[in-house]
Amino acid sequence: MWFARRLKWPPQLLAVTLLVAASAAQTPPPIDDHGAPLVQNFSPSNYDERELLFGGTQGPDGLMYFANFGSVQIYDGQSWERITVGDQPILKVAPASASRIYVSPMGGFGRLDRGIDGAWSYTSLADQVPDATLPLDPIWTIVAQADGVWLSLPDRLVHFVEGNPTASRFWNRPGETPPVLVVLDDELHAFQNGHGLERWNGTDWEPVAPDAPALLDPRVRAITSLPNFPLVVVMDDGELHRRDAQGNWTERPSPLPASVARRIVRAAKGLPDGRLVVATQSAGVFFADADGRLLDQLSTQRGLSSDVINSITTDHQGGIWLSHHRGASRIELDPRLSFFDSASGIESAGLSNMRDHRGRLYA
Repeated sequence: MWFARRLKWPPQLLAVTLLVAASAAQTPPPIDDHGAPLVQNFSPSNYDERELLFGGTQGPDGLMYFANFGSVQIYDGQSWERITVGDQPILKVAPASASRIYVSPMGGFGRLDRGIDGAWSYTSLADQVPDATLPLDPIWTIVAQADGVWLSLPDRLVHFVEGNPTASRFWNRPGETPPVLVVLDDELHAFQNGHGLERWNGTDWEPVAPDAPALLDPRVRAITSLPNFPLVVVMDDGELHRRDAQGNWTERPSPLPASVARRIVRAAKGLPDGRLVVATQSAGVFFADADGRLLDQLSTQRGLSSDVINSITTDHQGGIWLSHHRGASRIELDPRLSFFDSASGIESAGLSNMRDHRGRLYA
């Protein structure tokens, strides 16, 4: 299993270094005892394409899939594979199996299939979509399920059943912003600013908390979940609205510091350990607890290769994947593994030795 390697560190870490200072009176910055999570950055030099990546998601086969300009990028934990689709930007990818991927090139919709020789081939499915749902431009989200493929378009939702056009259905959702599909606790939901949140019950869409002001607020940027809070709504400034299992709503202030520009939230993701990851369009990502208290921030000053984040997803090993304007980054959240550098307060030309003494690490 890739990404399975772990390092076991003592519970307390103390870094001590000899500094070569320009002045004897100069005071070194404080040491950050916690360090930073390990970040792996991937750039076009890794995947041989344009920088901008969209829609990272882990497939049933455990591999990571990303949309790129005219291609799909697949990462298996060691190397990247590029699948060329055409000359149009691709917004979303939805792996259905190890040998099938649904994709949405601009103005179209189709699937990629891997043959017995390992080669991928693209088949357009646009001519099988009911005429009433056209045009397919753009497709904002794709969710592949056993009974068909769900698509969200600028003003409608489509359930596409390949090979059976009469079984395909669509629902009009006019509005200033497009509906998006989101899976919460293994259930399919659709959200649209001004229209609210709906849940697919297997037959039709039914409203979720239709009278909740938070779900009708035009500032909503993300809907996710946390332990004890099946529904968490994140506004464009980071403000949190939580709904518990009994249906009670509570509001918490934004975890974003005052020094950060307002209304920059682009996405958010709740983690099983109770932390919330908030991605922004200009300041990297922030980590907060369920009460909205800021825990940490990662940016280009602390490991990331870009502060302009497009999306967040997680993998089965507990890592966080970010797609952004410089490629992709994976954040390792294992508390036993921390990274220390100059951003942690270690100012040195290099460390020459390390010693473990009574449960503490000296460097």
